[in-house]
Amino acid sequence: MSRIVYFGTPWVAVAPLRALVEAGHQVVIVVTKSDKKRGRSNTTSASDVKQAALDLGIVVTHSLDDIREANADLGVVVAYGKLMPKWLLEKFVIVNLHFSILPRWRGAAPVERAILAGDTITGVSLMLLEESLDTGPVYGVETVKIKEDETAAELKERLVQLGCKLLVEKLKDGVVSLGEPVPQIGDFTYAAPIQTSELKIDWNQSACQIQRLVRIGNAWTPFGQKRLKIHKVRKVDVSNNMGTTAISIAGEEVSWSEREAGAMVYSSKRVFTYTGEGWLELLEVQMEGGRRMPASVWAQGARLT
Repeated sequence: MSRIVYFGTPWVAVAPLRALVEAGHQVVIVVTKSDKKRGRSNTTSASDVKQAALDLGIVVTHSLDDIREANADLGVVVAYGKLMPKWLLEKFVIVNLHFSILPRWRGAAPVERAILAGDTITGVSLMLLEESLDTGPVYGVETVKIKEDETAAELKERLVQLGCKLLVEKLKDGVVSLGEPVPQIGDFTYAAPIQTSELKIDWNQSACQIQRLVRIGNAWTPFGQKRLKIHKVRKVDVSNNMGTTAISIAGEEVSWSEREAGAMVYSSKRVFTYTGEGWLELLEVQMEGGRRMPASVWAQGARLT
């Protein structure tokens, strides 16, 4: 079994760390991002990987300099969040578990970008790390279908388990069992980090595209002077009586004088919103500063009509 330096930060990197330890590898040190300050009290909290490593009794550092003298066979990277310097790449082989089928969706947000683009298939790739971002040759790939209503968090859960399996299989005999990596083939796409501005819902888009945005998490829309987060929606089949003031929603006639994208209708304890193309039913929402709740409960409190 191998002596490994492990690089990771968020929760998606916890299960692969545990899988390597359970497979008998010796993780000599874990490198993760520095503790973050949270809230007005400026208290700090450790990354998910740091907490897991300490639970496993593994030494943790925030500095790459601390591994200059590390006696290790290879490095394993899972969502570490930083590029590696040249001196480190020359020290030993470093493999990276990436949550996409490379070269599609290189970058920081491959799962979210795949959902937004309407991809039906994604996967995990184990590649040799290079100085440039996610360009290295690939040791192995596993694929999965993206479910129609699957959220980014749910898809990541499945990809993490798939990644653990691939990682353990490819490292069963250490570096030797990796074999020769294969160069990435085809045109690449870049998965840029998701910006808060991108998460603002444009109700003039289609119901399908808005649902994809909601599925990646933290989508929001202005409501009064605050933000209303939309956590869960579903597309609704409606028969639109053009030229009248009534629209049939789920068999019920709802009075509607103007089809203004983003306006909401509260009917029979259900909340509907017209989009640029089609209708959505809001299922779970969260007012800024409030708690997550069923849309019908929120609508009653907000006196939505």
